[in-house]
Amino acid sequence: MTASGATIEGEGRLQRGLGRAGEATTLLLRYGMIVVLVVMVIVTIALDSSFLDGSNLLNLLLQWAPVGLMAIGMTYVIIAGGFDLSVGGIYAGAAVLYAGMVENVGIPVWASVILVLLCGIGAGAVNGTIITQLRVNTFVATLGMGFIYRGLALVLTAAAPIIVADQGFQAIGAGKWGSMPIPGVALICALLLFGFILARTVYGRSIYAIGGGEEAARLSGMRTLSLRASTFMLSGFMAALAGIIIAARLGSGQADIGANVELDVITVVVVGGTALTGGEGAMWRTAVGIGILAVLGNA
Repeated sequence: MTASGATIEGEGRLQRGLGRAGEATTLLLRYGMIVVLVVMVIVTIALDSSFLDGSNLLNLLLQWAPVGLMAIGMTYVIIAGGFDLSVGGIYAGAAVLYAGMVENVGIPVWASVILVLLCGIGAGAVNGTIITQLRVNTFVATLGMGFIYRGLALVLTAAAPIIVADQGFQAIGAGKWGSMPIPGVALICALLLFGFILARTVYGRSIYAIGGGEEAARLSGMRTLSLRASTFMLSGFMAALAGIIIAARLGSGQADIGANVELDVITVVVVGGTALTGGEGAMWRTAVGIGILAVLGNA
């Protein structure tokens, strides 16, 4: 073999080596948080094997269901390039509304659930309108509206919890489907459903496009304002659902629940690997983020 041939072959090997190294780095960056979660689980099991007890795992699922549900809506908002700090206020407001409708007004449980979810969508629509139509910064708008929603909850309850006597009130939060707690079932189903919508539908791909470049998405014919507003409506819906679940678990509606819960929600999404700059993320990443914080807290 000539010297030039040996040089070319050496360069080829080097390029292939660099290519494999680049692929390994890409895989590590993409799936690194899964590795972190697996390592955390292994360490936790080494410290205490009871971590794998079915009762402990089901308890974790029950505890983190409200935060996980809100993180689903937050994932959409952040991928679209937004931010929602009002989820804590909607969460508390929904808990108070649900308890008040059942205990004070006498509305049936099923009707109260529907009405509270509609109120959550409405609160999200207000956020979306302020941000898209009035062009208020998402951080400022949602932070302010979060204070307003929680303030309304405090006014409605006079800062006192609403204790509910109706046994059916607690079914959503304390009931079980087989051996699984209903909140855990709701979280798993929501992760699968909204993960599919985000990854496999035109709507989901549009959310990514807006987060990657809103102006480019608008010029391509997308209704960017409506799409961005819809993510806040989804976030409001999920926060209301979480509020219903926590009120049902506690058997009461309290305006002071979930103080700073929005920070936990954002932490779950970011730890999972969704970029705060928008345009990048996935629902499975949010699921991993829930797992990491749940294992960390349990450990």
